[in-house]
Amino acid sequence: MNHDLSPDASRRWQLLAITAVIVWLIWLLAPVIMPFAIAGMLAYLGDPLADRLEKYGMGRTLAVSIVFIVLVLVAAGALLLLVPLIARQIESVVQNFPNYLAWARDTALPWLQHKLHLDPHALDSDRLMAALKEHLGSIGSVLGKLSRSGVGAVMWLTNLVLIPVVAFYLLRDWDRLVAWIDRMLPRSVEPTIAHLARESDAVLGAFVRGQLLVMLALGIFYGVALTLVGISVGPLIGMVAGLLSFVPYLGFITGFVAAIIAALVQHGRLEPCADGGRRVRGRPVAGRLRAGAAAGGREDRPASSGSDLCGAGRRLSVRLPRHPAGPAGGLGDPGGAALPQRALPTERAVYRVRAGRPGADRSGRHRYHRQRQRGDDNRHGQTRRQGRRHPDMIPQLPLALRWPRRQRFEHFHPGANAVALAAVQALAHGPGAPWVYLQGPAGSGKSHLLMAACQAASEAGRMVQYLPLAKLGDKVAALRGVAGSALLALDDLGAIAGEREAEHALFDLYNQAKAEGAALLFAAEAVPTQLGLGLPDLRSRLGACTQFPLKPLDDGERREVLKSQASTRGIELDDTVLDWLFARYARDLGALLDLFDQLDRASLAAQRRITVPFLRGFLREAGQEPV
Repeated sequence: MNHDLSPDASRRWQLLAITAVIVWLIWLLAPVIMPFAIAGMLAYLGDPLADRLEKYGMGRTLAVSIVFIVLVLVAAGALLLLVPLIARQIESVVQNFPNYLAWARDTALPWLQHKLHLDPHALDSDRLMAALKEHLGSIGSVLGKLSRSGVGAVMWLTNLVLIPVVAFYLLRDWDRLVAWIDRMLPRSVEPTIAHLARESDAVLGAFVRGQLLVMLALGIFYGVALTLVGISVGPLIGMVAGLLSFVPYLGFITGFVAAIIAALVQHGRLEPCADGGRRVRGRPVAGRLRAGAAAGGREDRPASSGSDLCGAGRRLSVRLPRHPAGPAGGLGDPGGAALPQRALPTERAVYRVRAGRPGADRSGRHRYHRQRQRGDDNRHGQTRRQGRRHPDMIPQLPLALRWPRRQRFEHFHPGANAVALAAVQALAHGPGAPWVYLQGPAGSGKSHLLMAACQAASEAGRMVQYLPLAKLGDKVAALRGVAGSALLALDDLGAIAGEREAEHALFDLYNQAKAEGAALLFAAEAVPTQLGLGLPDLRSRLGACTQFPLKPLDDGERREVLKSQASTRGIELDDTVLDWLFARYARDLGALLDLFDQLDRASLAAQRRITVPFLRGFLREAGQEPV
């Protein structure tokens, strides 16, 4: 009998074995990998700030340095404020610990014995207290030995130094790292993976920022509120409850139990209410905690009024928002709770990947948009008008973290520019015309071709440099620092017109590149004689290049580009939206694509499809009133 596995089954077992080995290695090397993982997370979170500073003309290293200085100052300020506060809180807990033990022995244990009808000998308070003190003493001795351990101190100091250093260099080279990963991807799957990465980035970024804000807000609220009602350890309880709030209910339950125990120890015992409940006399602890729970989520049932614990046993329900890509609405009855796991970032990222696989309904928004068009969302047994969100829905907050849109030759729509495309491709792959000059208005694809040429040449193993002169602060230093490259692409040549030192730097660069046999690729909106250059020799050198005029795409071609982009992202883009957009907005293809990126993110955050009213409102809010 032949027991040979089929090729597919054999491949699956191989992948399973490889995965198991990788997981085992990660588990084994976890202490070594952890500092680098933390540094990578810090670099991921700091990249948008560094990118924003770069837009103001700063170099990458300077922008990263400023980001790190700000983060260090914020962290130092937080430590200066929090360390003394936490020290005082811990000291207060240590001083009051005998009171907590006495309350547990004299009040809590007898109450449990009476209510649960337990054997008094099974809960002998003296024996339990003695065992607890003994174990606490053992724990303290172990912690003391660990804190005095030389190896532990060295590891702690090593991580303290290593994490910032690694995070700094990762953040400085973040764009290069992303570009390297993009180059390593197979070309057949690169557009799909890049799109899925952008989607997952938006979802994960939204979760991280939203979760951190919620944890910070709840920690401050709990700490201040419990301090105001007289709980001496209120700040410590608030910080712990805020940190644990990333797990649904855990932060609230931990803070609730700790605050009630602290209030009972400080201010007395539970006394009966008129309606049979229980309360702490004059201490509205539960009301503050319930307000925090309502702020962090939402209660489906009215909160009890007053400053006591009456009604605190009601069923608490936090209703989580339904993402438009979600396969199902909130689960459970109206008095129950929606699945808290739907707030986890991994589920979001996995769903984006699953929705983006070939043959799938890519973003999941198609089904949602069709439901909204019919006004037929029966999640709570009621209908909604198109464009209105259910009150339970909370808009997503996508971070401004974007996977850079790669400019490649296969993404270029030539139209009437096929000859120029072929010439630039030949230059990128070599051999071709050594000097090419692209001339055309904004939106004609000049920058796209320059970046695509650099991408192709880099993938072929050649050293390349791309200089967008209009976006550079020190143009002279940039022009004098790119020697030794096999391909130089200089965009927006008109930006140096009239700058004598920059024109001389470009002239020297041209001569040096010619002597070294490097290829030069120029782009500008005007021909060399009309750029306004003050250096005659530079005008003559640029005039000797092979020149290709570029023509912008017409409306029909732009329409096809936008529809292709929408189809790739799984978005339904009606012709009425495009008609309205082309009639009232700039027709520069670059501006249209940038607008489309913003619309995609805004529609995801607002959980709405892209319609003419949505587009009009978005442009109005962005200060881009249509003509």
